[in-house]
Amino acid sequence: MSWAFRGAHISGASQPRIRSGDCPRSRGSEAHPDPGKQQIHQLSGTDLEHGGLGYRRFSHPQDPGRVRRHAQHGKHSYTDCDVFVSVAKLKNHETAGVTLSMKNSFGITPNALYGQSAHDEASTENRLDMLHMGKIPPPHGLPREVDPAPPRRPTARVPRVTVDMIGIRPIDLAIIDGIETISGGEGPWAQGPTLQKPKLLLVGRNPVCTDAIACACMGYDPTAAPGTGAFPGDNHLALAAQQNIGAHRPDAIEVRGLTVQEALHPFMWEPKRRNF
Repeated sequence: MSWAFRGAHISGASQPRIRSGDCPRSRGSEAHPDPGKQQIHQLSGTDLEHGGLGYRRFSHPQDPGRVRRHAQHGKHSYTDCDVFVSVAKLKNHETAGVTLSMKNSFGITPNALYGQSAHDEASTENRLDMLHMGKIPPPHGLPREVDPAPPRRPTARVPRVTVDMIGIRPIDLAIIDGIETISGGEGPWAQGPTLQKPKLLLVGRNPVCTDAIACACMGYDPTAAPGTGAFPGDNHLALAAQQNIGAHRPDAIEVRGLTVQEALHPFMWEPKRRNF
């Protein structure tokens, strides 16, 4: 992350900021004690901020209901900025199949509004009940879902919410860190994560195109049908392509640097459950 910040400064960014979608009680460098993030704090002059806590001003989407969701509110920090850079990991996700630059935007919704049943400014609850499963509606006063009978399966909802997030705040630059990562899930809580060292760094202006090439480098077909290959349910890359956000067919995407074949690092993982 520190190299991304240095690059932003070199490029002339006057006030780069980091927004993290996690929601610990501690803030900034207290919650992120590793040296790289300390360097960022010293370089930028601003602290790291956790997006789920304490927000009192929210942004309305310019393009609501792009796929299926309601016109969600996003955290103002993402829409206030001139350039939004999604810095993601090259890894799997038990519900979405892959976590890349688009899925990395899943957390731009404020926990204060969408965090489980605890609707308060300091909520540290996750978004499972509302966004993943549709068990509870948004708080009173927020827009309802567009579909009067929306699906309740996480493998249908998460891909659609992911694409809607791109409608709320389009990604201007996608950076995917595949230098060292894991396969088998999105974090250490996943069953059987495996260390991977692809030694790759992928960068692109279009998140769909960048994610498609990243997916191919992982040994997966980014155009795979729902419930096949890496995707346990619907393919959010395909949904985004259907909305003309970007291409997801590798043969339609210009690739510079290594070829996909040269960068290939098969993750050798497929979901144990599908269509849940």
